Amino acid sequence: MANLKANKFPIKLKLAGYDKTGLFANKAKQLQIEDCVEFLGLVPSNTVVTLMRESDLVLVPSRHEFPEGFPLVITHALCARTPIIASDHPMFINKLKDGINAKIFEAGNSVALAESIQKLLSDSDLYHNLSIASYETWKSLQLPVKFADLIQRWLHDSPENEQWLIEHRLSSGRYNSISP
Repeated sequence: MANLKANKFPIKLKLAGYDKTGLFANKAKQLQIEDCVEFLGLVPSNTVVTLMRESDLVLVPSRHEFPEGFPLVITHALCARTPIIASDHPMFINKLKDGINAKIFEAGNSVALAESIQKLLSDSDLYHNLSIASYETWKSLQLPVKFADLIQRWLHDSPENEQWLIEHRLSSGRYNSISP
């Protein structure tokens, strides 16, 4: 934010989450960007996708040293079809590809993050393409097997159900694209 503000790039950051210690508010004040940052506090989970849809982009700046899974924030952003700018965290790189379905920057590099934000918000074709690609990426993360279906097919022995169970087992290779 400080880099973008220094370059007179008009932007506002909305942060959702609980800043119990005031660390983020103090950092915003220290960087003299408090006029560009809105602290939303905790937001109800049923409003997250709408909040993201109303935003121009979603930032996921996770650092490598943070033991990250595949955060729900990415899934929500894909569902909202709001372009994502994410760090190159090892847990993201199997699904998020720079310029294909997200904008990727070097984790911990605030200059690279600022450049990614400026690039994405200044390139309408890139923005459109990332937004469009969000749906296909979201679909690729969905497992086609529902727990109830699995139980029903497992309990009712038949050649058809056995074949279905073989085709949908995790070791089939079918789900490798969702593995970390």
